[in-house]
Amino acid sequence: MNEQSGASKAAIIGGLILLALVLLGAPPALLIGGAFVLVMSAIYILLLPLILLIMLFTGGGSPAFDVNQAAEESITASRGDGQGELDPAQIPVGLRDTLEDAGETCGEIGPVVIAAQIEVESAWYAAKVGEDGRLGISQLTPEIFDEYGEDTDDNDETSALDPEDSIMAQAAYMCDLADDVQQLLDDNRAIGDRLDLTLAAYRVGIDAVREAGGIPPESDAQEYVVRVRAYFAKYMGIIGPPHETPTTSGPGGAAGGGDETPNEARDGDGDEPEESPPSEQAQQVLSLVNTERAGAGCPAVRTEGRLTTAAQRHSQDQADHRNMSHTGSDGSTVGDRLDRAGYSWSTYGENVAVNRPSAEAVMAAWMNSPGHRANVLNCAFTELGVGMVTRGDQTYWTQKFAAPR
Repeated sequence: MNEQSGASKAAIIGGLILLALVLLGAPPALLIGGAFVLVMSAIYILLLPLILLIMLFTGGGSPAFDVNQAAEESITASRGDGQGELDPAQIPVGLRDTLEDAGETCGEIGPVVIAAQIEVESAWYAAKVGEDGRLGISQLTPEIFDEYGEDTDDNDETSALDPEDSIMAQAAYMCDLADDVQQLLDDNRAIGDRLDLTLAAYRVGIDAVREAGGIPPESDAQEYVVRVRAYFAKYMGIIGPPHETPTTSGPGGAAGGGDETPNEARDGDGDEPEESPPSEQAQQVLSLVNTERAGAGCPAVRTEGRLTTAAQRHSQDQADHRNMSHTGSDGSTVGDRLDRAGYSWSTYGENVAVNRPSAEAVMAAWMNSPGHRANVLNCAFTELGVGMVTRGDQTYWTQKFAAPR
């Protein structure tokens, strides 16, 4: 997607948000059993501006991208049951299997729904602390997580801040809510779409749905359903792969706290890898990173040659294959690439980006994205490597944050 002027983009965003707010301000409702129930056709009207916002920032990267067709397919997806096939390119590399497993918990709640919820709840930030004590990537309350949380990844710890534990608890809770909602519908105690009511119950509780006889009139519940549905198209791969997706870093593992362990240092020839010196642009990124970290009370990170080597190699690999991803062309993970560069890590995070012409532009994009910002401002990281490769009119950036063993 070509760069747009700030004024132009701001005008588009402002108009779309205003349209959504105006529509949401007066949704049609029915009076049932003394309670107002939102008519779901109104929610579908709201989906269009939100989907257009998502497309503005995550889609349309290639000349062959048909905006009209994508918009039509996105609206269709948003009105469906979320049972489409999950696009793994949209998921942090260490959590793809977990999302697929979560989507098999019950037949009513698929992985697309779960992924869209996570986008809305935390933007894949595993350490998020929300309101009412909600924690982690799925933003479950302590009471709900205590009931549904299990040690999914067998690390001898059950925690809402562990993405795998949190996602599987989210799936189990959603499945139970879907059963509760179906009972309400069977008993004629509520009207509406089963998935809509289940999503509303996840946000505000099943008691609120039961009392309202449908989606509660509070904007929190209504907006949540709209926002989750608007992301169905993204996680079904209709809009296209994201241009900048951060890994979810975790102590002792890869994205999502996986079970990877570092191998012996190696490069492609089996020899000791050579370290890459940071470029002038990389030094500018380092300076901007440390300015942001200082403002957040985090210690400065320092340049580390092996991280720079790993970052530069990954930027080169992405440029060579014209593909921006956390998975290398040879199937390598972030941890694999750090191992090959000879870096013995205890925790790490990776940010990637394309189509940002300068250090200032790429840092602005990363800081405006919750997941990337979380990596930049993770106080546990102590070292940084930055890679940048330009191929034609495309510049591929990689940030590798880490702390050594």
